[in-house]
Amino acid sequence: MPRQVEDPSFPILDLLMDSMLQSTTTFLVGFYKPFLQFAEGTIRLSWPFILTMLVVGYGCFLMQRAASESAGPRAFVKYLRIREVFLHRSSLVDYRYLLLNGGLKALLVSPLLLSSLAVSKVVLLALTVTAGASEATGSPGLPLLVLYSLIVLLAVDLGNYWSHRFHHEIPILWQLHKVHHSAEVLNPATALRIHPMETLMNALFATTLSGIVLGVFSYFWTDVSTAKLFGLNVFVLLTNLISGNLRHSHIWLSFGLRLEHILSSPAQHQIHHSDNPVHFNRNYAVHFSVWDWAFGTLYTTTPRPEPLTFGLGEDGRQFDSVVALWTRPLANIAQQFIRRRRAKTGQV
Repeated sequence: MPRQVEDPSFPILDLLMDSMLQSTTTFLVGFYKPFLQFAEGTIRLSWPFILTMLVVGYGCFLMQRAASESAGPRAFVKYLRIREVFLHRSSLVDYRYLLLNGGLKALLVSPLLLSSLAVSKVVLLALTVTAGASEATGSPGLPLLVLYSLIVLLAVDLGNYWSHRFHHEIPILWQLHKVHHSAEVLNPATALRIHPMETLMNALFATTLSGIVLGVFSYFWTDVSTAKLFGLNVFVLLTNLISGNLRHSHIWLSFGLRLEHILSSPAQHQIHHSDNPVHFNRNYAVHFSVWDWAFGTLYTTTPRPEPLTFGLGEDGRQFDSVVALWTRPLANIAQQFIRRRRAKTGQV
């Protein structure tokens, strides 16, 4: 009886089907995750943070209104400029991008992210080799855990500062960052109007620096974690509750000259988005403007709002859809490479 030979195509097809199923599942989980997080209250765009944005925003409205103006709900709704800002065509692109980009990031970017835990293990190994075996014991206790949480956030913010600054100063990276600055109005969803490749680079900077901090602390204590409240770093929770969603809005909240040398205010980030050349390349930090102060990019504000407009002008018209936000930066980068290559070879 002739020997039967297994068809090799079946295992390959099985692998392809498994891969497609896993990719589809990853995309759908990434797509639906923002909805779950909104209900759970674990992201800046979830209902508790939106609620506190309105509360703080109402306080700003009361301070900035003229004495003759009403302080009632109708006046506050007018102050929010719902039609001009939240229903602006730029905001509508933000909302669509928010919904669709979650799945794409989960599919393409998340598998490439460098874990801060992996970085910490390398740091821990380096410390063990250079300083001897660790004698780490237990938890460092609440005061040191709070200090660790603050240092981690400082480290992450330093990583975000330099990633952000590089995306402004390096032409190829600026093509990616144009996605964010093409917004003509600011709303909380604009915070996530970021190209997936920029998200990857931001994460590499942040996880590397936070991993270094974790590795150093792990050399002395075995049980190290950030002090959390409702599942969030306590300092991230506080900053997001007070001002997180106001950063991308038209609601002006200044911390004043002195405090803005340490903490970044919503007004400072709105200055960063301004299309006025006086404001260009200022205020890169997310939480701690001390990094801008240290590296010469600080711009402080006053309680009196500055007149601002946002966007990239005519250059921003190319980012008028979700597909354009994904593909246009890559096309622009390719064109830059082609132009440089032709310039080197003398071609027109």
